[in-house]
Amino acid sequence: MLFIKSLVLAFGFMAGVSSTAIVPAPVDQESSVEKRGDGPYAWCRYYQDGGFWKVGFHFRFETWGQWDDDWGQGFLDNIRGHCGANVENWGFWYDQGPPPTWGHADFWIYAYPYGNYNLPQCTLDAVWQASEKWGAITGAYCTKQYDNWS
Repeated sequence: MLFIKSLVLAFGFMAGVSSTAIVPAPVDQESSVEKRGDGPYAWCRYYQDGGFWKVGFHFRFETWGQWDDDWGQGFLDNIRGHCGANVENWGFWYDQGPPPTWGHADFWIYAYPYGNYNLPQCTLDAVWQASEKWGAITGAYCTKQYDNWS
């Protein structure tokens, strides 16, 4: 029995000494993880066109992050759900070059009659919901323009 206690103590001592003597290898912080840039981001500009019975809102969204990697389909689905209107002339494209790149969405929403939808806020709500899986975008904003860029 004394022999077994001696062995247990000896192995315990060796395990303690060996674990403190092992120094972990340094990790290169710059190359060990692929950098993805800043988190998700979006902003828009919009132009309002028309009169009382038919008002068109032309939107251009600039997007960044993984949340738009489906060519904006999740965003489009959420616009339809939040704005309750037909989205017309939908277009989505990415800047050229290696990823990550900016995404761009361009579309029209027509309101019959004026004030029927919560524009542009419903589009920002759609951004929030579409990006929720990757960390919802809370700082998205829209700027009204007084001339159309198309």
